[in-house]
Amino acid sequence: MRRGTRQQGFSLIELLVVITIMMSVIGLVGGGVLKSV
Repeated sequence: MRRGTRQQGFSLIELLVVITIMMSVIGLVGGGVLKSV
């Protein structure tokens, strides 16, 4: 996976995007659970 600094940069950005998406999904799921309860 380590082919160069550019690859690491893209992987870092992708990691941030994945974390943001996961946080948003967890927030939506958590909100739905709280509303249902």
